[in-house]
Formats: sequence, C-alpha cells, structure tokens
Amino acid sequence: MPPLINTILVPVDFSSFSEAAAKTAVSFARHLQANVLLLHVVRIVDYGSSSLFVDSEEDSHQDLAEQVANTTLKHFIQPLDFEGINVTTKICSGQIHSKIKEASEEIGADIIIMGAHGKSGFDNLMGSTTRRMIRFSKVPVLTVHQELRFDNIKTIAFASSFHQEYTFSFPSIYQFMEMFNAELFLIKVITPKDFEPSYYTRKIIEDFAKGFLIKDYNPQIINAVSVEDGLDWFCSEYGIDLLFMTTHGRRGLRRWIKGSYTEVAGQQSSCPVFSIKMMKVEKPKGVIFPQ
Repeated sequence: MPPLINTILVPVDFSSFSEAAAKTAVSFARHLQANVLLLHVVRIVDYGSSSLFVDSEEDSHQDLAEQVANTTLKHFIQPLDFEGINVTTKICSGQIHSKIKEASEEIGADIIIMGAHGKSGFDNLMGSTTRRMIRFSKVPVLTVHQELRFDNIKTIAFASSFHQEYTFSFPSIYQFMEMFNAELFLIKVITPKDFEPSYYTRKIIEDFAKGFLIKDYNPQIINAVSVEDGLDWFCSEYGIDLLFMTTHGRRGLRRWIKGSYTEVAGQQSSCPVFSIKMMKVEKPKGVIFPQ
C-alpha cells in the first residue's frame, strides 16, 4: 500500500504555535519521506470605498506587506532542521482560509498541520482559520499546541458517539491510526444532556470494534459535564499523544444549533487532534443497537 502521507501543508503566521506545527511537519516528513510546503498568507486589507487610498497606494501597501512577510518567513525557518527533507515555502495574498484550501488542492496535500491557538477564548484570526479548515478541509487536519514528534506517539484515541453514520468514515481513519502502531483507546463521553447507561455504551463500542476486527483496544466511557471537558480530562489523565475525531462539516443553522466538538477540541484541546471529515451518507441509520 502506498504511503498515506506524501505531501504536508503547513499554514504559518510566525507565532510559536506555527513553529510547533512546522516542527511537527518536519518530524512527520522525516519519518514518512514526505514533502512539506510552508504557506504564509498576507491578508488583503479592504480599505472601503470611502478610503483616501487610491488603487496604486493599495497595491504598494500590499507589495510591502508581502516583502515584509518574505523576510519574516526566512527568519522563521532558519532554526528549523530541514536536513534531508524537501521543504518549499510560499507567500500569497488573499483570504487566509481560501488560500490554504487553494494551496492544498494545488499540491495535492494529504494532511494540513496547523498550530492551535489555545483556550484564551479570543477567537483570533488564525484561531478562526483553524476552525474553518477543520470544518471544510477535504483532507485531514492535525492541530498542535507544541511540537509533536512522530516517533513519540505511543497512545492514540478515537473519540466518537459510535453511531452508525460514523462507521462509514472509520476505515480511512483506521489506516492513519495504523501508521503509528500505538496503543488504541476507543472512547465515548457521556453528558447529562445525552445520557445513556454504561452497559449500553460499552456494548456499542464492543460491537463497533468487532465490526472492524479491532482486537487490541481499550474501551473508555467518560462521564462529564461537556464533551470537551471529558476529552480534555481523559487525554491528560491517560497521557494520550494523539486524539482522532471526525467532523460533519456542518454549515449555517445546523452548525449553530449543534455546534462542533471537533472544532472546539482542535483549537482548544491540549492534546493534538487529528480531524477527518466524515463521508456523507444519504440516510443516517441511527445507532448500532446492541443485540
């Protein structure tokens, strides 16, 4: 089977979080013999119709911003150890999430690695972009707060409700899991709003594992006030190195009503989160009922 990851895209904003993402990409690329593109997007400033700037001044301002970004990018990559890795850089202007998506498609990226900007609650520009990429990216998105070394990944977890619609996406997820040859946890967080008996949850997880011929795994049922709190506690308590999650990529009213645990975890969790967009199914068939 050909390698699952040949090309890695890393959007950078020159923060410490971007540095962590770049170092993570280097570690992955070195282990998988993959190529890396470091992308910085200069945001286009809209001065509005009432601006005193004329078009030539706006163009000049944008050119200057790109020149500064180019110099900053050179300083950014200097401390990074790229020996033996094919690394390229690119600077462009535009809407950040759109340009990341465009670059991903152009180079045929197999994964996007992004720095997660923490739990401050301040939805800054890059934090908002990270959420957008988790929601809309067709390829997996890995978010990190600090450098994640490929060879240090010993424990991984898959968090899910284990409803049947999630099973359609699991084969591709499991392929990525197998890359790490790590201890696997299958976990479900039970909240007061979505309560179900533990024996029922355990049977669902067991049936899920049997359905995919997974023999070596640890089932875990976590009771918590919220899914996010439960995942954060579990990953910290059990020393999880990498958390796998799926996302529906909901838009509009559906996203506003249901929210996205994966987006929140990807941006705020202290554990690196590997998110994969779910395959669409015409008619979700509910849960896998225990026999």
